[in-house]
Amino acid sequence: MLREFERAGFDSKQAESIVRIVLATVKSSTLPLCSRADLDKHVLLQQADLRQFQHDLSSKQREARGFMSHAVPQLARLLSRQV
Repeated sequence: MLREFERAGFDSKQAESIVRIVLATVKSSTLPLCSRADLDKHVLLQQADLRQFQHDLSSKQREARGFMSHAVPQLARLLSRQV
């Protein structure tokens, strides 16, 4: 690659600088963005968030069932009085 830049009209210092920058850029772009430990931590946090969401959803469903089991008979009594 160095010789190709020199053939293209760059002097040896310029060609060497270009090659060094290109190689450093390629090397840094192939490094992982995060470690395996970071990925594992992220997965564990996401799983904890999901469990919390499932727990909250179950709680809300239980509350709604309790409300409905109380409200439906009351509504039925009100409707039977109006008929």
